[in-house]
Amino acid sequence: MGNRGKSLAIIIIALIAVSTVLMIKPSNAQTIPKPSVPEFSVSLADHSYDVPPKEISTTNSYNNQTTTTTIPGYHVQKDTIDLTIKNQPYPSSIDGNKSYLLFYVRQRGHYGGNWTYPYDHAINSYPRQSDSDCTVLSLPNSYRVATPYGENMEYLKAGDEIDFQVMAILAYGYNYSLSAVIPLYSYNYESVAASDWSSTQTFTIPEPSSSPAPTESQPTLISNAISADSSLALVAAAVSVIVVISLLLYVRHLKRSTTQPDKSAV
Repeated sequence: MGNRGKSLAIIIIALIAVSTVLMIKPSNAQTIPKPSVPEFSVSLADHSYDVPPKEISTTNSYNNQTTTTTIPGYHVQKDTIDLTIKNQPYPSSIDGNKSYLLFYVRQRGHYGGNWTYPYDHAINSYPRQSDSDCTVLSLPNSYRVATPYGENMEYLKAGDEIDFQVMAILAYGYNYSLSAVIPLYSYNYESVAASDWSSTQTFTIPEPSSSPAPTESQPTLISNAISADSSLALVAAAVSVIVVISLLLYVRHLKRSTTQPDKSAV
C-alpha cells in the first residue's frame, strides 16, 4: 500500500510539473503585427547622365616619354520605372533581433501573361524600407521575352501597359556561421509576417516629350531684325532733317527776294 501511495504521489507531481511548464510563456515572446498593404504610385523617371572626358597618360619605359590620350565623354540614356511606396511603422526589434520591413514586387503585361519578379526570390535580395517618408524602387523599363535562342530583353515603348503589385514583409536579421571550422558569418533575414498583395496598379508608358528645343538661329534673326529697324529709323531721321533744313533755306531765300528793292524801277 505504501509503494502504491508513493507511485501515485510521483504521478501527481509529474502532472502538475508538466501543466506548469505548458502555462509558462517565453519571456522574450511578443505579438508580431501584420504589415499593412503597401500604398504606392508609379512613374517614369529619367536617370540619364553624362560621362565626362577622361585623360589617360602612359609613360614609355624605354625612352621615358609620356603619351596622353583623351577618351571622349558620352551620354548615357537611362529611363526607369519608379515605384514610390509610402512607408509604414513597424517594431524596431523582434525577440531581441533588429527587424526590417522588406518589399516584394511583381509585374506583368496588362493584357495577360504570368507574374514576373524583378527581384530574386531569395529574401536577402528584397529591398528594405528607407528611413524617409517614402521608399523609391527603380525598376528597368524592360521585360523578358522568350526566343528560340533563349530569353531576350525588350524595352517598353510609349503606350505599353504594365501591371504592378507590392507586398510588405516584416522580418528580423541575424548572423549565421558559414563554416564550422573557419569563423565566417553571413547576415540573413527571417520572415515573421507579411501583408496581402496590394491592388493592381496599371502604368502606361507615356509619350516622349515633343517640345521643340530653341535653335541658335532665332536670336540671330531677332538681332538682325532689330539692327535693320534701327538702320531704317536712322535713315528716316536723317532724311527728315535734310528736308527740314531745305525748307528753311527755301523760305529764307523767298524772304530775301521779296524785301530786296527793284532796280529796274529807278
